[in-house]
Amino acid sequence: MRSRLPLLVLATVLALSFTACEDEPEPKIADPTSAPTTTASPPPTSSPPPTTPATSTPPKRESAKAFIRRWQQATVAMQESGDTAPYLSLTRKCRSCENLAKLVSEVYEDGGRIDLGEQVLKKVRLAGRLGRVRVFDFDLHSEPGVVRDASGAVKQRFRGGVEAFQVNLVPFEGSWLVTRASKVVDG
Repeated sequence: MRSRLPLLVLATVLALSFTACEDEPEPKIADPTSAPTTTASPPPTSSPPPTTPATSTPPKRESAKAFIRRWQQATVAMQESGDTAPYLSLTRKCRSCENLAKLVSEVYEDGGRIDLGEQVLKKVRLAGRLGRVRVFDFDLHSEPGVVRDASGAVKQRFRGGVEAFQVNLVPFEGSWLVTRASKVVDG
């Protein structure tokens, strides 16, 4: 397991939130390239099969909130399977999303796995807009989770809890794509 493994949890969490307003100061967010603490929450847990609506073709018109929930399900499915393609297909030039996918790939390439506790999105709300970009805030309620190495030994634990996130979306073919995902930090 690589020492950058803690980024996995941060990136997952990052992929689960939205916020920012054009007339308000930018919120303080966690740097997706810095290592998070072991108190960071893992992404959503219930992983739908690849053929479920969660990761399949979106409806002709999909609300931003429905997309966020579908994206969260894809985030969980990626972490539980190691298959990053469906998750990345829901993003566009999202550095934190790409970093998360890379970290998940590394865990599985090294023979490890990610065991997630239940993840529930709460209070998804529009925080603002800037041109075509829609910014959403949400809270992620998560149970504890672990990252295991090839032998099954726990390499990292995450305590779970409630954390705030921010996600920027742009419209795309009747649905949306994530262009930025961040954990909002207090301070």
